[in-house]
Amino acid sequence: TLPGLTAFPTDANFLFCRLDERFGKASELVTELLQQDQIFVKDCAGKTLPEAEQYFRISSRNEAQNDRLFLALSRILQARQACTVRTPELVNAATL
Repeated sequence: TLPGLTAFPTDANFLFCRLDERFGKASELVTELLQQDQIFVKDCAGKTLPEAEQYFRISSRNEAQNDRLFLALSRILQARQACTVRTPELVNAATL
């Protein structure tokens, strides 16, 4: 498993995945995979489902390509997890 990623069971030759909001939008992940690793995955933002911008689809490939994808996803998600900063609630300055 990868932090921030949920893969849904399927009978097809692809995985339908949801990216947790804390890790950004799926389109950002799709772009990063393509630009940094030349790996194409399908952004599902155009689909008609709630929070479609958080979903993407991965086609299954051979073992070497799947390993390469897993390593790239791991690297990207770990970097995003390290950059995730919890912001404290803002204090209304007028009440001070």
